[in-house]
Amino acid sequence: MRVVVFGGSFDPVHVGHLIVAETALEKLGADLALLVPNAKQPLRSPSKASADHRVAMLKAAVEKNPRIDVDESEVRRGGVSYTVDTLETLHAHRPEDELFFVLGSDAAQTILDWKDPGKITTLAKLVVVTRSGIAAKPVPVEHQAIDVPAIGVSSSEIRSAVRAGRSIRYLVPEAVEHYIRKHELYRD
Repeated sequence: MRVVVFGGSFDPVHVGHLIVAETALEKLGADLALLVPNAKQPLRSPSKASADHRVAMLKAAVEKNPRIDVDESEVRRGGVSYTVDTLETLHAHRPEDELFFVLGSDAAQTILDWKDPGKITTLAKLVVVTRSGIAAKPVPVEHQAIDVPAIGVSSSEIRSAVRAGRSIRYLVPEAVEHYIRKHELYRD
C-alpha cells in the first residue's frame, strides 16, 4: 500500500490541509493519507487548542473520506514530536507499505536541522508541496515535488478571525466550524 504521511499542528485543520492531502493521494497514486497531529513541535510555539480538540477536529474533517485517516501516534506518545520517531513507528506497524512524507517547501528548507534527517529520507520518500504560480525554493535533500492549488488560508488567520468574531465559513469544513463554536476554541 502507498501511504501519504502529512503531519502538523492542525490548529485548526483547514481546507488547505485537506487539499494537500487529497492532491497528494491523487498525484502519488496513494491508497491512504494519514494526517498526524503533533503533541509538541520542536521548532514552533505550542498549539492553542489541546491535542484532544485538534484530533477531534481532524476526525470530524475527514470522517466522510475513506482514503484519509487520523494517526494519533504523536499525541499518544506525548512530549516533543519528531518526524523520524513517527516514521519509525509507522514503518514498524506497516513494514510492507511505501511511505511518502509530505511537507511544505518552507519546512523542507529546514529539514537538515531536524532530528536525524538522513533517517527520515530512508524511512519515507520526501514529497515537497509547491504552490501553483509560486516559485519553488531549493530543498537540500532528494525529494519529489507536487504542485497544489495556492489557497490563501492559514490556521493563524482562522484563529484571529474567531477571536475577532468574523466568519470562518468555507475556510474550514463545516463540522470543524461547528466544533470550534461548540467548544469556544480560539476565543482567548
